[in-house]
Amino acid sequence: MSIGLFYNVSDWINNSIIKHIRQKGIKVEPIDINKFILDIHNKNKFKHKLYINRVYPSSNISSYNNLRFMLEIIRHIENIGIPVINSFNATYMDYSKTEANNILEKHNIPTARTLLFSNLESARKAANKLKFPKIIKMDCGGKARNVYKADSKRDYLNIISRLSKGHHLIHVEDFYESKGYSTRLFILNYKLVSATKRNLISGWIGSITKGSKSTQYTELPTEIRKLGEKIARVTNSKILGLDITETKKSPVVIDFNATPAFLDRSTDYLGFDPSKAIADYISSEHSK
Repeated sequence: MSIGLFYNVSDWINNSIIKHIRQKGIKVEPIDINKFILDIHNKNKFKHKLYINRVYPSSNISSYNNLRFMLEIIRHIENIGIPVINSFNATYMDYSKTEANNILEKHNIPTARTLLFSNLESARKAANKLKFPKIIKMDCGGKARNVYKADSKRDYLNIISRLSKGHHLIHVEDFYESKGYSTRLFILNYKLVSATKRNLISGWIGSITKGSKSTQYTELPTEIRKLGEKIARVTNSKILGLDITETKKSPVVIDFNATPAFLDRSTDYLGFDPSKAIADYISSEHSK
């Protein structure tokens, strides 16, 4: 039986995952979320044995529509009893930074202290009560798009004015001093596959899309590995990327990514092909 893979970007990693699965003799149907129609009464609509969600939150800066749509699709797939990677709850955490921090806080996992505002007016009213610096983000996003550091009230007011749109929630976090790098974990089936260090741009943001260089983290502390694997288990995240700031006191989780993306050059610093690793895991789930 076949696999259905939902996507909103036909990039290297998604195309390579599909290629590697097909090389194993498994049929894969790529499903463009923007062309799909959900009919909750047609039980024959979902014909595949297994479904994969590869719809990125980073591609929805101007619209939440296909993220909200993807959540509804995953809920329906779960309701009719077909396996889907990742689950509704893990996907919701991927699509909402506040939801991710909320769930991690529930499990006593160190995460950035968070404020969430529904509109520009309420965010402005809070300005006099805030201590800076703060990190300001759209509640839904990725690839470090619309992520800012405010060092003062003036910075904060300017940023939220630029960031605010009628359909975007404003997510504000405490800023945490790191040891000089950002830690990225890649986890499959609750086991750590790789750990990398990313140098910080402007002294605070570690992002490949912003120009950070990534290197293997060969001396990863055991507590960081255990933390990443615990997060995957408690959130039922079979495919997961995590960004962690290692402060002088403790690690702090700063990003949860259930649809981790890689570039073709990622193989150079990882030492393996992440698309093949993901495809191998999906194929093993399909064979069950």
